[in-house]
Amino acid sequence: EQARAMSESGASPGGTEPVPELQQALTGFIQLLKDQVAAATAGDKEAGEALAAFIDTQLKTETERRTAINARGGGLITSSSGLATLLFAAAAFVTGVKTFVPPLMALWALTGTLVAFVGAAFCGLMATRTIKADVVTPEQLDNWRRSDDVWHSSKANVQRLLAKANVRSLMTLRAGNNGKMRWAKLGFAAQLAALFTLAV
Repeated sequence: EQARAMSESGASPGGTEPVPELQQALTGFIQLLKDQVAAATAGDKEAGEALAAFIDTQLKTETERRTAINARGGGLITSSSGLATLLFAAAAFVTGVKTFVPPLMALWALTGTLVAFVGAAFCGLMATRTIKADVVTPEQLDNWRRSDDVWHSSKANVQRLLAKANVRSLMTLRAGNNGKMRWAKLGFAAQLAALFTLAV
C-alpha cells in the first residue's frame, strides 16, 4: 500500500523526484543556448554597425581633406601670383633706370625667381582643379527605392549595401586627393626655390 501511494504521488521509493529536476536542467540548458545565440547575433550586428560607422568617418575625413587641399591650392595661386607681379614690377622699375646696369647674376636670379613663382601658381591651379569622385547617383537611389528586394530587406543588408557605396566613393575621393596633394606640395617646393633664388 505504501508503494502504491508513492507511485500515485509520483515519488520514487527513495523519496526523490528525478523528473522535475531533469526538466529544470533541460530548461536551463535550452535557455543557455538561446542566450548564446542571441549574444552571437547581437555581436555580429554590432560588428557590422561599427564597420559602417568607421567607413562613414573615413569618408567625412576625406571630404574635409579635399576642402583643405583646395584652400591650400588657392593660397598658392594668390601668394605666388602676387609675389610674381611685385617682382616683375620691381625688376621693370630697376632696369628702367638708364644709369643702373644690373649684374648678369642678378638678372638670372630674378628670372629664376619669377619662373618659380609662376610654376608655384600653376601648381596651385592643378591642386584646385575639379576631380570627379564616384558617388551614388540619384538614379541609383531611385532604383533602390523601386526595388522590393532592397526596400523589404533587413537593416543589415541595406547597411552593407550603403557601406559598399561609401567605400567606392572613398576610394575615388582619396585617389583624387592624393593627386591634388602632390601638386600642392610641388607648389610649396617651387615657392621655397623662388625665395632661395631671390635671397641669392
